[in-house]
Amino acid sequence: MGARFTFLSVGLGATALVNGVFAANLHIQHGAQNAVCKAAAEIASRVSEDDFSGGEWRNAFGTVNWLDDSYPTMTAEGREHRVAYSRVTIDIDNDGKPDVVVRYTDMQGSALWDWVYVLAPGEFQAARKQDGVGKLLQTAPQLNPDNSVQFTNGSSGLPVEFQIWKEGKTNYVVLKEHFFLRGQSTLPSSLFVGRVQSRSNNAPGNISSRRLRVELVCRIRGR
Repeated sequence: MGARFTFLSVGLGATALVNGVFAANLHIQHGAQNAVCKAAAEIASRVSEDDFSGGEWRNAFGTVNWLDDSYPTMTAEGREHRVAYSRVTIDIDNDGKPDVVVRYTDMQGSALWDWVYVLAPGEFQAARKQDGVGKLLQTAPQLNPDNSVQFTNGSSGLPVEFQIWKEGKTNYVVLKEHFFLRGQSTLPSSLFVGRVQSRSNNAPGNISSRRLRVELVCRIRGR
């Protein structure tokens, strides 16, 4: 049975600018009948091309009160250096308990990448008191331990940017691949919406067990 698509046209068409806002034609490639996906596509359709390229698109999905922080590390020359990261306490996996979400952003290739970790609050605070956050992140559950996100339905993506989006009473993750809306259909160019599953579902063992399980709710692409 072929895939079903929902097309969302906004404004004057795929290349029209209305008051500086990009009027995108999008299709929902996964989750076409899901109201959450339609809401996400509607939000994405109102974001300018510049904001998608520059990272400001995250603001369209709501404000997250990230706290800036840092941990110490040593350079190859033996000098101490502090690594900047952001963190927020939120119930990211919707299990009724708070989590600490850590986002570390750095340049890789031609893009800024977000690497995302989820920690228990007590574990994080104990490590932070001892300046041990860097060591903790080496083994912490991670959204993209090899730069890819693996979804529970067997599909995967290569998102470079991340946002938390609260729709109704549920926290979702919104993940943007580098070429979304850039007309490069053969390159990673999707916007994903997913639900992070509980950290308790991650069995201990090897590096693959560090990978956070994410249920794919939506996959949105430009037409």
